[in-house]
Amino acid sequence: MYGTLGLIGFAIFYLTDYTKLEKFSLRIYVISLIILILSSRSHNTINGLSTFMIGSFRFAPVSYAIVTFTVSFSGLVIKRGKGDLKGMLKLFGIAVGATIVCMIQPSFAKAMLLASVFLVVITKAIMSKNFIGSRKVFLSVLYGGGMLSTILLYLVATDYQLARINFLKYKEYPLGSGYAYYMADKLKAGARLFGKGDGLYVNGSGINNVVIGLPEANTDFVLTYIVSAFGWIMGLSVIIILGLIIVRMFKATKSIHTPYGSYLSVSILTVFTVQSAINILMNFGLFPYVGLGLPLVSYGGSNVVTNMVLLGLFLGIYRIKDLVKKDDISIQKYIEKEELKNV
Repeated sequence: MYGTLGLIGFAIFYLTDYTKLEKFSLRIYVISLIILILSSRSHNTINGLSTFMIGSFRFAPVSYAIVTFTVSFSGLVIKRGKGDLKGMLKLFGIAVGATIVCMIQPSFAKAMLLASVFLVVITKAIMSKNFIGSRKVFLSVLYGGGMLSTILLYLVATDYQLARINFLKYKEYPLGSGYAYYMADKLKAGARLFGKGDGLYVNGSGINNVVIGLPEANTDFVLTYIVSAFGWIMGLSVIIILGLIIVRMFKATKSIHTPYGSYLSVSILTVFTVQSAINILMNFGLFPYVGLGLPLVSYGGSNVVTNMVLLGLFLGIYRIKDLVKKDDISIQKYIEKEELKNV
């Protein structure tokens, strides 16, 4: 069902004129905040995340907030990210507000992913030619605030969260917080170049008695599963293909000239890049287990829908990039300059 929803979402956003979304940026942001705040009061949960129920269908709003906050923030940064103090403070507040409501779901993974998007988009705005403020000051505030927030989160973390953060010591907790890393290392050690490795199934491999010892083998640790079930060559091929997709997306963003399309495409690129990098590092025991799947590979209802929608939106932006005439861009730049004079 989620695969079908993902394909429908992909088609809708691919064919939608994304430029019409910009004027609704603030409304989309406010509605997303309200929905997340209301969902945090829900007693229904899926894997610890607050959920809503529509009949038999259950969904975690925070999983889809990646799309709505990405779409809305890309529009809000155009008006508020020009460099004046009042506008920049509002922009920082908008970013912090969205991150906090994701944390209270609670979803550290989604909050971290959104924070990465906000960080990249605000940095892009500060480094743009039309920025009128002090780049050094705002960059210092941006990255200094990010580092301070990380330290505060570490100080207020629970013992269990600290055990997961100290992932390099997972061998001390092979049956607790380090179990997933322990099993992942075991499977990678028994993997072959081609074909199924040793230790993939813990209770036999018969048709009616298949038990995979690796937790989250179809989602967060799908890369480890691929290496163990099909060999290192297949696992490395998946990484290379994802890398090529991200590189191609990066090149595509350079050919998108409208401000909203540029910010939005960079935001989507950041989502895919951060997800991929963290998941790969996590599978190799180089990053804490935070619950982010591998884009376009991991199975997971909401993640599949979210990534398909974002991919459809990205391709939709790229699809109509040549329909924007140079004259239109020149007029838009003229309007932006006139607005800056009135600031």
